[in-house]
Amino acid sequence: MSESSAAPTNEEMIEEQIDKCFDLLADIIEPRIDVESDDDVYQKIDEYFGWVEQSTRASFQDRFNTAQLYNYLRYVFLGLADEQGYREKLQREVGGEIRNEDNVVNAFRWFKTYSTVLLDEEIDISYTFALENLNEYREDEIAHPKELPSPDQQADPVLLSSLLLIWNALEGVIRTWGRILELDDDTYEERRRLLDDDHDFHIGFVDHVEGRVGYVTSFQEGEAGQSIRIEPQYVEYFPSEGDVVILKAEQQYNHADEPFSSLTPVVENNNRVRKFVESDR
Repeated sequence: MSESSAAPTNEEMIEEQIDKCFDLLADIIEPRIDVESDDDVYQKIDEYFGWVEQSTRASFQDRFNTAQLYNYLRYVFLGLADEQGYREKLQREVGGEIRNEDNVVNAFRWFKTYSTVLLDEEIDISYTFALENLNEYREDEIAHPKELPSPDQQADPVLLSSLLLIWNALEGVIRTWGRILELDDDTYEERRRLLDDDHDFHIGFVDHVEGRVGYVTSFQEGEAGQSIRIEPQYVEYFPSEGDVVILKAEQQYNHADEPFSSLTPVVENNNRVRKFVESDR
C-alpha cells in the first residue's frame, strides 16, 4: 500500500472528529455568546469543550491525562445542565456542603432524560457506552491499578479507540443540545412544564438494576430526593439502565410504620412504569 493511500491513524481520525464537533459547536455558540461577560454560560461551555480537546490530545502521549479528560467531560455536562436550568437537580447536601452527583455516566443520563422530554422522542446517541468505558479505564488503569504503572506512559490502542468513540458521542450530544435550542418558545415551555415538581407523576431514568430490582432517579425528586424502587409487578417491561421512564409513586411504610427509604410505584388502572416516549402522559 502506498503512503498516499495509507489508512488514517487513530489520532488522525480523532482530530477529524474533533474538528467536526467544533464546527457544530460554533454554529450554536457564536450567535448566543456574550464575550463581554465573564459569567456567560455559552462562553463556559465553549471553554469546557476546549479543555476536553486539549486533554484528549494530551492523552495521545500520556494515558494519565485520562483523569483530567474525565473531569472536563463532567464540566461539559454540568455546563449544559446549567444552561438549561436543571443543574440543581444533580445536587445533594452532604455533611452541610452541596455536592454534585456528576460522574460522567450519571450526568449524561440527566442530559438524556431532559432531552427526551424536551424533544418528545427517544434519544439515541451512538457510542455513549464509551463514556462508561472511560470511567472504568480511569478507575482500573489510572486511579486504582492492580499493578504499579509502567514508566512507559503512552496511550494504548484501547484508550485511543475509546477517545474516538467519545468524540462521536459528543457529536450526538452537541446536535441534541442544538435541537433543543431551536425549539419555539411555546413548545419549549409546554414540554419543560412536564418536568415541574407539582405533577402526580415522575419522569426519570433507570439508575441501576440489581437482579429483578431496579431504581429510578426522577427529575421531580432530583439527586437530593428519594429514588423509586421498581420490581416486575410494577412495570410494562423491565427497563435497562439509562432508560427514560414515567410512573406514579408514593411513600409506603413497613409493619413498624417506618417509611421505606425508596418510593414505591403506584399501579392505577393498569398504569405501570412505562417508557416516557410510549406514554400518553
